Amino acid sequence: MQATLRKAPVVGNRPHRGSRPYRGAVRQQGSRSLVAARVIKHVNAEQLTQEIEDRKTTLIIDFYATWCGPCKLMEDELKKVDDVLGDEITILKVDTEAPQNKDLSRDLQIEGLPTVVLIPVMEGKEGLRMEGVIKAQELMETISEM
Repeated sequence: MQATLRKAPVVGNRPHRGSRPYRGAVRQQGSRSLVAARVIKHVNAEQLTQEIEDRKTTLIIDFYATWCGPCKLMEDELKKVDDVLGDEITILKVDTEAPQNKDLSRDLQIEGLPTVVLIPVMEGKEGLRMEGVIKAQELMETISEM
């Protein structure tokens, strides 16, 4: 049997490879595929406060800007962490340049981007704040030590 290659449709000036509407592992059950949906949430200041209060897992909060090159690299590292740790963590992203988040960024003194804040699930344990791109392995080691 010979494999057939199809050309990807072109969108704009780049080939379109399709978008993936979910993140996470695909598990086979019988003849059906089940998707374990994992999502990195984009939140505003109000939603962030609620997420912190209601947390059931360790929170990783990524403060970023869309124009920031290192922030894009950090996003790739966060996806790796999410793929490994899955349900043990919740990843939240806050766009520091969005008008509704300007006050939050100022109040938290977010100056260097990306800034990553780790908030442990257990009350009373101290959180951790880091600036710059952090490799996935280093981030996972830091989370395990919290």
